[in-house]
Amino acid sequence: MDALNRLAGRIKGLLARGVISLISDGGQYQFAQVEVMAGEVKADVQRFQNFGFTGNPPGGSVALVGFLGGDRDHPVILYAEHPASRKSGLKAGESAVYNAFKDFIHLKENGEVEIKCKNLIVNASEGVRMASPRVETTHDLIDCTEDGNIKTINDMRTSHDGHKHLSNGDGVLTDGPDTLMGGGL
Repeated sequence: MDALNRLAGRIKGLLARGVISLISDGGQYQFAQVEVMAGEVKADVQRFQNFGFTGNPPGGSVALVGFLGGDRDHPVILYAEHPASRKSGLKAGESAVYNAFKDFIHLKENGEVEIKCKNLIVNASEGVRMASPRVETTHDLIDCTEDGNIKTINDMRTSHDGHKHLSNGDGVLTDGPDTLMGGGL
């Protein structure tokens, strides 16, 4: 009966809820300090993450801690979340990636993808392609060439619409373009 009681104790102790206080994220693996029970602090606890997704949960994040073989000396963090940072209000079937700074990528039920951030930086070594019938912006587009030449689309539109040159040899200015970029003809 003693062996059965020990086995039951180990099974009960397989999982615990914890609170993360520190994260070390400098190498191939992420390690944390986590308190699993009042006064039971575990250090250098490996935090497992799904392939292709990584994050550094802030202090105070809650964790599901597993103890391999029911041994309290061999904890691993199976899951961690920071409830105050979680993007809420999603509809059934929607998903989001988020951080503690309220930035997110939200895949919505209507087929939209909403991205909220301060700056969106795309590093593409071969190009960017958008297959879309329309691309919109609420402000001006800027063309920055490698030689430092910076022009906005509005600058190019103004330059095009006002463009005149001397006609062939007679020194008279030509009319402007037939079609204006500014929206008129």
